[in-house]
Amino acid sequence: MLSLVKGIKEFEEHARDCYQEPIGLDQNEFIEMLIIDGCFLVELFRKEEIYDLGSKDDPIFKDELKDDPIFSMSCMHEFLHHDLLLLENQFPWFVLQSLFDLTMENDQSSRSLAELVLYFFGDRFSPDNLSTSTSQSHRENLHIVDLIRNVLTSSFQDDQSNGLPEWPKRIPCVTNLVEAGVKFTKSSSNKIMDIEFKDGTFKIPQLFIHETTESFFRNQIAFEQCYGSCKHKITSYAILMDNLINTGKDMEKLSDEGIIYNWMSAEDASQYFNRLYDDTYVKDFYYLNLCKKVDEYCQTKRHRWRANLMRDYFTTPWSIISVVAAFILLVLTFLQTLYSMM
Repeated sequence: MLSLVKGIKEFEEHARDCYQEPIGLDQNEFIEMLIIDGCFLVELFRKEEIYDLGSKDDPIFKDELKDDPIFSMSCMHEFLHHDLLLLENQFPWFVLQSLFDLTMENDQSSRSLAELVLYFFGDRFSPDNLSTSTSQSHRENLHIVDLIRNVLTSSFQDDQSNGLPEWPKRIPCVTNLVEAGVKFTKSSSNKIMDIEFKDGTFKIPQLFIHETTESFFRNQIAFEQCYGSCKHKITSYAILMDNLINTGKDMEKLSDEGIIYNWMSAEDASQYFNRLYDDTYVKDFYYLNLCKKVDEYCQTKRHRWRANLMRDYFTTPWSIISVVAAFILLVLTFLQTLYSMM
């Protein structure tokens, strides 16, 4: 305990500066708060790995965890996943890292703190289990929300036309795009930000939507709004998805294609996207070029004509047979007329 107190004392002033409002605690009380809260988080992340990797049939292991107030109740996991991703609940990363290092034992996992945190949240948002990801940020993480944002945006390439700040460009919703000849497929990429549009096809990585997804994205967007040097990448993603999803019909189309894995009703999920980034300022829109490509494609009339032709005449085997039969009949009629004139 003395080593923890001594180690955290060095960061007291820096830690106080991380909070928006003054902390009404003296030095000892403040350090005690940091140690208790920080050690709880560190042990939570460590125990998650132990619980998942341990043998569920081992009687000693089962006895050790059966009375655990967190791991014996599945609902506690849901509450913690939700609460730990709220912006107002963030804990200074450098304090967490210090406590992690000070409490490390030789027989414990070789995973880093960041890896344990990502393991804890796992595949909450996409099939890409966060525990297999690494942050490519060139700065130290500020807190857990920042760490996860860095991971989700690590492979995302800026898609602005000239690198200058530009307002978002609206594009039609999924239903209207389908009528214009656009196709939607699930991307092979597991990074939710890696959305592509090429040759009339939207390729969108799979996204999981459940009760806590809205809260997660709202807090990510709030962080981008509050932290001055933070690029608005998650906000750009929310804007693009809002453009694409206006109604439950749009949501159903994306669900049918395997792009959205939805635990909610189609209408509720579509409304979630519609209100996701209300009252936010967008400094840069990072899907600008993609939206321009979509707009250019939709302005080409032949794509819509082709889509109408396929929808009206080639949607079922019987309609295809009818068209082929009509074409053959037309050819035979033409040949008969031609021979009669000779």
